Order: sequence, then structure tokens, then C-alpha cells
Amino acid sequence: MKKLVIEKDKLRQNIRIIKGFSRSRIIAVLKGNGYGLGMIEFARNLQEEGIDYFAVSGLGDAIRLVKEGFTGKVFPGEIFPGEVFPGETCPGKAFPGNVLLLTPVCFEDEVMLLLKHGIIPSIGSISSARVLNEAALKLGRVVDFHLKIDTGFGRFGFLPGEIPEACALVKGMQNIKLAGTYSHFSFSFSNKEKDVYSQYNKFITAVESMRRLGLNPGMLHICNSSAFLKFPQMHLDAVRIGSAFLGRLPAGIPVEIPVESAGVNQNSIQGNPQNGIQNSNLQRKFQSNFQNDFQNDSPSSRQNVLQKVGCLKSRIIETKELPENHNVGYANTYKTRKVTRIGVVPVGYLDGFGVEKSRDTFRLIDILRYVYNDIKSFNRKIFVNISNEHGKHQARVLGRIGSHNIVVDLTGINANLGDEVILDINPMLVGNHVEREYI
Repeated sequence: MKKLVIEKDKLRQNIRIIKGFSRSRIIAVLKGNGYGLGMIEFARNLQEEGIDYFAVSGLGDAIRLVKEGFTGKVFPGEIFPGEVFPGETCPGKAFPGNVLLLTPVCFEDEVMLLLKHGIIPSIGSISSARVLNEAALKLGRVVDFHLKIDTGFGRFGFLPGEIPEACALVKGMQNIKLAGTYSHFSFSFSNKEKDVYSQYNKFITAVESMRRLGLNPGMLHICNSSAFLKFPQMHLDAVRIGSAFLGRLPAGIPVEIPVESAGVNQNSIQGNPQNGIQNSNLQRKFQSNFQNDFQNDSPSSRQNVLQKVGCLKSRIIETKELPENHNVGYANTYKTRKVTRIGVVPVGYLDGFGVEKSRDTFRLIDILRYVYNDIKSFNRKIFVNISNEHGKHQARVLGRIGSHNIVVDLTGINANLGDEVILDINPMLVGNHVEREYI
């Protein structure tokens, strides 16, 4: 038996800290099943804390949110004209509300589904703009959308040089209305601030060009979680927050927000390191440590620190003693050095434990970094936490992590069959077969 446990007090505290740090509107990004927390329940907790604007990457996720009630205004009696959705009846006319689809769609069947459910679409190309306008025309509607600008990510969006053409295109289409403009940072988690400022400046220049050409860009947003914490002068009209809600950010991203930085003025739009608030004034210690939280019964006492949210819980299902020089696990990678008491825990890599993102870049600097990290991890030990009536204990994982089970060293630990085992894990890597429980 295993389950991913989400501590609501930590999650709610993180949400409040983030809200207190920003005067911009917060768009909660719920990709990857809500970063592994379970998208619908995560959205409910956000909504209860006053965040009611959501963004997802997949059309299916957007539809799920709408069907669960996270949607825009519906006017009863205003029926879609024509047989647009064969075999279905529509009780009213749904207008775009508070679910933004970040992935532009270029196919009419998907656009029709999107419009039926009142989802706010993105466009980032001539083809996506045309198909959206044509679908809206068939429905006799004017549809709000957000326009994406590619400032350096190299995926979706109009290139800065295409802005005049994009403006002319949008202004000439009668059934779509620009409600927002955004871009996405590619390297905001690094210490290379010039890359972030370069993208930001390109975005602001493109926005100013849109205004000169007579097109109101609407709501402006560019910050993701890392940029939100590091560059408050770039918050603009809205920020897109995902991993920060979980307190799980790339290494080096500070998670302690000083009280004096809360509610900072977000009005500057000049992407110059010499203007606005300096990152050096926002140094925050990296204090989100799972082992420390495990030893501390009241982590929420740190009111301005983002706490790690989510842990995997299971229990010991077998205990026994192994003799000296006995193998543990596949490939004979570990042998006992003495008589060893072990416990078996029904958690493995299929549940996301011990799983890491694969290496997918192979520049010389990347390879050197991999080698450096491998050397650092030499003789690294993995621990889990055991909690029972005798207290809290750390137990080392012995041998390799199996697909369904791990073996832990219980020697010298007062732990027995059925005791609870708590494992630090990235919720996004936990399979959907594992139950999510909010406590």
C-alpha cells in the first residue's frame, strides 16, 4: 500500500506566501496532473485561496477543469447556431473564462471543442489564428485569445520580426479579440541574468511595437516560477506559477522571501538590470530541505519560506535478518558487511522513487557537468524516514531500487512490520496509479 500525501497546510502556506509577494494577477499552471498533486484537487485548493485563473498545456486537461466547474460565464438559452457539435446538446453559450490553454491549436475539431467549453485559446502562428477566427465565425461569436511571442525559446509563438504581420492579421479578423500577450523564459533558473533580460527586452519591444501599430496587447505575462522569485520587476500584469506552489524549484532558486520584498511595486517594464529591483537585493536562502522538515514537527513556523509539498507514504511489509556477506537486490551491487536486519517497503521506480529526468543535452559543458555530478555522487547513500511510536528514524536503502520494492537497513532501529515509511519524491514523477491524499 502506498499513497502520495499532500499536506494542505504547507500547500496553503506556499500559496499565501506567493500571493503576498506579487501584486500581479496569478495564473496557476496545472500541467502534468497539477505537477503530480492531482489537478482538480489542486485547483480547488488554489481557488479557495483566491486564485481563480488557470493555465494548462493540454486540451484534455482544460476540458477536465471546465467540466469540474473551473470555467467562465455561461448564459442559459443562448444556443450555438447550426449543427456544430453533432450528437450533443448545448444548454447555453459558454464564453472564455478563466482556463487558458498554453498550447496553440491548429485543427478545427480541437478548436471547436475548445470553444464549446469556454477555454481561452493561444495563438502563435498565422495558421492557428486563421483556424480560430474561422471557427468563431461559424459560431457567430467573437472569441478572446492570448497571443504568444517567441523571444528565444524556439517553440510556439510569433518571432519578434513577425509582429507587424501578426498585428495586421489580428486587426483584420473580426471574430477574434486579443485579451493577452505573453512569452516564456528558457533559462530563468540559471545565474545568467543577461539571457533573461535579453528575452524580457525582446518581449517589451514587441509589445511596444504592437501598441504603435494600434493593437492593445491586453494582459501581459512572461514570468514563470523561477523568474517570479528572482525578477519581481518583470511581474507585469500577471505571472504564471507552477512549481513554486510545491516549493520544488531548480537548484539554486531561493525559496525564502524576505518580508520587506512582499508587495513590491511591479510597474516597471524596462528590462534593464540597472532599473527596478536588483536580484542582489532579493537573496534568499535555500531552506526547503525534506530531512529537516521531517525532524521539525512545525515547518509552517517559517512564515516566509516555501515548503516542499508532497511525500510518498508506505509501510514496512517484511523484516528479517541477513547473514554477513549476503547480497541485496539486482546485479549484486550490495553485500552485507555484518549480520543485518532489513525491511522491505513496497515502493519502487515504477512509483517514481529514485526516478530522475534523463540526460538529454550533450554539449561538452553538459558532459563535464554530468561527470562532475557523478563524481560527487560517488558512494552516495539514499535514506527513507520511518515514523512510529518510538520516534522518527532514518533508514538507508540497500542495493538497487527495484520496480516495486526497496530494501532498507533496520539494524539498530526500533522499527517493525507495519511501521510508516515516508519517502521524499518529486510528485510530478509519481505515477497516476498511486492514490493522492490531501491531509
